[in-house]
Amino acid sequence: MILVCALSTSAFAAVKSNRISIRYVPPKNLVHQKIYTEQKQRTSLERLQKFLSLIRLPEKLRISLAECDGEPDAFYEDAAITICYEYINELWENMPEEPTPGGVAPIDTVISPLFEKSQDSHI
Repeated sequence: MILVCALSTSAFAAVKSNRISIRYVPPKNLVHQKIYTEQKQRTSLERLQKFLSLIRLPEKLRISLAECDGEPDAFYEDAAITICYEYINELWENMPEEPTPGGVAPIDTVISPLFEKSQDSHI
């Protein structure tokens, strides 16, 4: 019985993790090259993939980091989440240099909007 449970849990986990694909789209705009390189080095999409793999999805989901023709945005459309380089750039530009009076660390002002926005119709 334990073996059956272990095998079914492993099979279930494999199915879930295979339902999310990620892609870092190389930017054409040299301004976005630093974001592309940093996000790949930090394995940002891989971590998002791992986090979302805990959710049983009804269909395959594609997540990409890409340019959006100058529009700072992140959106969901046709079972695909696109996070725009422009959006990440805007978050970095508006990041405070010091923790806020409420104790929010500067990096949390960048990371939090990416995850909070995913609860909307956009990511």
